[in-house]
Amino acid sequence: GGGKPDLEWAAFSGLLMKWCERNHGILVEKRLESSSDWEILLSSTMHMQNLRASRYTNLPLPAAPECLISLLQPQSSKDAADECTASLSMLIEILDALHAVYEDCKLDALRWGDLQLLSLLLCNVAASLGQWNYLDYYARDFPCSVPFLENLPFQNPAVELKSPPNLFEWLENCTRGKGVVQIGNLLPKLLLKEWAFSVDWSRKVAAFYELLCGNEVTGTLLPSGLHVRIAGGSSQSPEQRMVLSMVAEGFGLPELDRLPAGVSLPLRHALNSCREAPPGDWPSAAFVLVGREDLALNIVNISTQRCS
Repeated sequence: GGGKPDLEWAAFSGLLMKWCERNHGILVEKRLESSSDWEILLSSTMHMQNLRASRYTNLPLPAAPECLISLLQPQSSKDAADECTASLSMLIEILDALHAVYEDCKLDALRWGDLQLLSLLLCNVAASLGQWNYLDYYARDFPCSVPFLENLPFQNPAVELKSPPNLFEWLENCTRGKGVVQIGNLLPKLLLKEWAFSVDWSRKVAAFYELLCGNEVTGTLLPSGLHVRIAGGSSQSPEQRMVLSMVAEGFGLPELDRLPAGVSLPLRHALNSCREAPPGDWPSAAFVLVGREDLALNIVNISTQRCS
C-alpha cells in the first residue's frame, strides 16, 4: 500500500543510526582504555561518591563497587571487546553494501530520487567508522547531507581507511582502455556476487562496458569477476558480443534510456556500429536493438512459415 516503503525506510535507517551512535560510544570508551590516569580515577573513592550524588541519579548504579567498575569500564571485558570488534566488522560490511546500492542508483535515472536519503544514512555510517574518504565522496554529491563535518569522531585505528569504489570512474577507465587489474578496486565488491540482485542494474552496465573492452568470457565470468550472460548467435567483434549480452540480460532500448546520457552514449555507439551488417543468426531482439526491425520481421515471418 501507499506509504509502506517510506515507513520501512524510516524504520531501517532509524535502527542503523542508533547502531552508529552506539558504536561511536564504544569507540570513545575504547580510546580511553590506554589512559592509566583515567583508570585510577574510575576506581577512586571520590568518583564512587560523586556517582551517587543527586546530579547523577539517572545513571544505573549496581550495588557492588566491582559491578560499577565493570559497568564503567566495558573495555576491560573480553565479551565487550568481542562485541566491539563484531560491531565494527558488521558496520563495515553494511557500509560496503549500501555504497554499492548508492552507486547502482546513480546509474538509473528513475532512482535518483532515492540518492539523497541514502547519502544521509551513508554519511552517518561512514562517520561512525571514521571513514573520511567516504564522507568526502558523499559531500561532493550532496553537500547538505553532511552538516556535522566539524563534529566527526576520531579515526579508529582498528578500521583501515579506505577509498570508496567509484563506478563512474571505473566505466570511464574502461573507455580509455585501462586494464581490469589497474581499475579493479573501483568496482564495488557486491557486484561480483551472482545473487546480489539489489545491484543487478549496475552489474549489467559494467559487464557491457567490459565486453566493449574486448575481454573474453569464461563460462559466465569476465576477468573482473563480473557475471554476464550472452545470447546465442555469432559475434566477430566486442560490439556484437555486447549486443548479444544485452539481449540475454533483458536490457533493451527502454532500459538504455534510463542510463545517464554520458553512460549510455558508448553503448548506443556500439549498437549503431552493428547496424549495417549484423550476423544472420542473431535472435530477433538483437536486430531490434541495432535498429534493424526489417531483419527481425524476416525472422518472425520465417518462423511463422515453418510453423504453418
